[in-house]
Amino acid sequence: MSGTCIMGAMREDRAPVRWNKRFIYPKSQRSLIQGKRHYDIQSNTHSLIKKKLLNPGQPWGKNASTEIIISDIHKKRIFRTIPVRNFQGMTKAFIKVQTGCDEKCSFCTVVKARGKSVSDTRENIIYNIQQAVTSGFKEITLTGINLGTWGRDRNETFSSLVRDIVELPGDFRVRLSSINPMEIDSDLIRLIAETEKLCSHLHIPLQSGDDETLKTMHRNYNRSQYLEVVQRAITAIPGLGLGADVIVGFPGETEEGFENTRKLIEQLPFSYLHVFSYSPRRGTEAYQLKDDVPGNLKKQRNQNLTQLANHKAFKLRENFLRQQEIVLIENQRDKKSGWLKGHTGNYIPVIVEGSDSLKNNLVPVALQRVSEHQVTGCVQ
Repeated sequence: MSGTCIMGAMREDRAPVRWNKRFIYPKSQRSLIQGKRHYDIQSNTHSLIKKKLLNPGQPWGKNASTEIIISDIHKKRIFRTIPVRNFQGMTKAFIKVQTGCDEKCSFCTVVKARGKSVSDTRENIIYNIQQAVTSGFKEITLTGINLGTWGRDRNETFSSLVRDIVELPGDFRVRLSSINPMEIDSDLIRLIAETEKLCSHLHIPLQSGDDETLKTMHRNYNRSQYLEVVQRAITAIPGLGLGADVIVGFPGETEEGFENTRKLIEQLPFSYLHVFSYSPRRGTEAYQLKDDVPGNLKKQRNQNLTQLANHKAFKLRENFLRQQEIVLIENQRDKKSGWLKGHTGNYIPVIVEGSDSLKNNLVPVALQRVSEHQVTGCVQ
């Protein structure tokens, strides 16, 4: 069903409409399932519910037993996440602290699909992290649809939440997922710079380095503002791992506009980039714009930035050779070499020789050799 959100490890308390396992629901609610509005669907059986939404006439099956909760995401609601205790062989627990978004990016459907920004409570987040640490997770990644806006609906700040988290006892570290540039304040930069438990890594979406394109995208910053935020971060945080998302071939992107993006990327010490070629998405404002950048030119621009990013990544990793870094050894070995693999706090991919006893541990590693995709190290 187009526009429906299947909810996983979370709970949202919002006076829901409840359906039984036969998928019988009030006649007045039938329009909801026909895609006229966007709704959240909650269930403990993802594939079963998804199948039923797409094929409402088919039976549930002999042993099927579940409850479906449906409610309007555009109405005021309370967001709560469920504690993470088992991630099936994963070494990192992803704690969603916020959902929804108040921005109006012209290429994005998140507001329609997830509604406005709403935050989990500080107390519930702390409890979930304590449960994850007790369960043995060594890295906690804070996630959200628009992560840095956590607390805005509660008159609280994201940096104050992060401070409380890193002050928790235990052998673990904290990583931030993608955070928009205008949500990065001086307190957050100071915390990353001064707190050993907080990874020296920021993923700051760029999308474009051209002001005209950013304006058409309805991003809430310009080139100069992005540059100022990143420069403050790299000045304050030694060895910062910096990543970004970039869209090439957005409607109206001229050769000059693309060059502005390329030059900005060249100027900043990115350790990796996620480069996407624009494609129209129904239901967005940008869908109404003329997709005027030819496909072959989008591909060329994508390759140009990808090659630039790979070159920058290689050079930056060379700067860390002969240094010792703390690496979280993951549960899955590197497929090509068979060695153990993991990431440093600043998100450098590392492989090392060693026994399985090192898995899911934070270990000191001397970085010795750079290859195209990773660094080879030696456990100390």
